[in-house]
Amino acid sequence: MKRFFLYFLFLTTLVSSKAQFYYPIQQDATEFGNRKLLVQILEEDEKAHKRLKAKNGHNKAALEQDLVEYKNLISQQNEWLKLAITKYWKLNKSIDFKTQKEIDELVKDPKTMRQYAILNVGWKNEFHFKGNNAVAEEVFAFVLYVAEATDRQLPDLKRSPTHKMDYLFKVAFPTDVLNLSDFVFAIQQFNYHMSNATVDGQVLERYRTLTYIPPFNTLGYDLIKKKTLLIPEEIIVKGKVEEIKLAYEYHFELANSTMYEEAIEQQFARYIYFTLAWSDKQNDFVYFVVNASEGIILAELGKKPIDLAFEHHSLVNEVNGIKTNATYKTKIGLSMNQVIQLEHLVVPTK
Repeated sequence: MKRFFLYFLFLTTLVSSKAQFYYPIQQDATEFGNRKLLVQILEEDEKAHKRLKAKNGHNKAALEQDLVEYKNLISQQNEWLKLAITKYWKLNKSIDFKTQKEIDELVKDPKTMRQYAILNVGWKNEFHFKGNNAVAEEVFAFVLYVAEATDRQLPDLKRSPTHKMDYLFKVAFPTDVLNLSDFVFAIQQFNYHMSNATVDGQVLERYRTLTYIPPFNTLGYDLIKKKTLLIPEEIIVKGKVEEIKLAYEYHFELANSTMYEEAIEQQFARYIYFTLAWSDKQNDFVYFVVNASEGIILAELGKKPIDLAFEHHSLVNEVNGIKTNATYKTKIGLSMNQVIQLEHLVVPTK
């Protein structure tokens, strides 16, 4: 009970956390909005096929079933990508959806390529830094480039003072088992931070080479007090609701997966919620408290536990014998036990 109380007490005081994402320079952020955005739709990945073959061995029937589900995953993700971009993207007036081959054909002419920006969605490599050593981790990323970026098709997203990358902005998840609400969260980050970068980005002659992360806006404390915190009911052990009421003095609601997803997709103004995404500041996946209406990150709750892993290339989840979409945000490690284990979830504010 005491540790659970400490977790919620910390949640109400952690809003002065650091900002999380690398910003482009002002010139790039401003000029980007004048370009036509080419959204690269997802296509089947040979790497995924190899994983499924390794998983199923000589079981051809199981492999065929997994391949069907993988094809359905790609189709569903493209549907959500088009829906979320069409409904929520605010940065470019002209948007089109193309395959990688179609994009390469459009931007091959040096005379016209600077008319385009490209949003790539798929598997990339992020990096943890241990001293001077960089350790790769595969991530499912939304990455924004200008068409003339020379490394937009490379898998690595490593960015450091000695290793420059041409992407403008990115949002990354530890799995492709996402829902529409995760696409909405990602797009909200592009809208908010790319717009801010036109003012808050640094002003330099160097071209897309910065590792600049702006100061965090500390006004989130007031928002947390005014909003209703959504807690996935799947993480709550029976009988613990009264402990939450005693520990958390502001409004909260237990939400099933349908309610949780809808609140984010529809950007309900009264809610805040938990999610997990890559932090450039921490060089790791971090738990965030997010304002549903604009997607603004209000608080950081520490890094993902090392032993928490996610299944890739599978969207179905079986409940009582019925297959349904997996709910990513109820499977991000915020179990009741992990919430109580303060040391695994909370990074002290500096």
